[in-house]
Parts: sequence; C-alpha cells; structure tokens
Amino acid sequence: MEEIVEARKSGQRVIGEPVVYGLVLDDSGLWDPGFINAAKYVMSPPIRALGHDKSLQAAFSTGNLQFVETDQCAFNSTQKAFGINDFRKIPNGVNGIEERMHLVWDTMVESS
Repeated sequence: MEEIVEARKSGQRVIGEPVVYGLVLDDSGLWDPGFINAAKYVMSPPIRALGHDKSLQAAFSTGNLQFVETDQCAFNSTQKAFGINDFRKIPNGVNGIEERMHLVWDTMVESS
C-alpha cells in the first residue's frame, strides 16, 4: 500500500485494490488452534496483523486504493484439509464475491 501511495504522489498512474478481507479482518483466525478453522483464513494476499485493516481503510477512503477485490476461490473444509500435515498444501483462497460490497458498506460507511 505504501508503494502505491508513493507512486501516486510522484505522479505515476497506478491502481491499488485491497482484498475485502484485508479491510475487515486481522490474522487472529490464522492462529486458531483448530486446523479446520485456521485453514479457512489461508488466502492471498495473506491477512495481516491487527491494525493493517485500519491503514487499508484509510488509504481506500482517501482514494489511494481504488477498487476492492476478493480472493474468490472457494474451497470446502475437505479440500483445505489437504494441507493438514503441510500448510503449504492448503488450497489458497476463500469465497466472498457476493459479500464484498456488504462488508465494505458495513465497515466503512455504517460503522463511521
């Protein structure tokens, strides 16, 4: 995000698009002791630590980030379990294309 902001300040034409989950979640779900629940949060880009969501929201609300995307690649818990012995084998992705605008509205408009 900082690179996009700096590039825009220098006059470059760049577009930034956070995933909706970066705007509304932190990485606490990844540390759930239950594999099935933690595996639900494996996506790209990865969800960041608490506080990054607020930075992304600020950049989005000021126009430094322009679009909201999803990591739309839904896998069920059976498929996510492929990585139970090796996290690198957890299928990467989550659903959310239907929920993305609701989440943005609830987080950035209704809660303001």
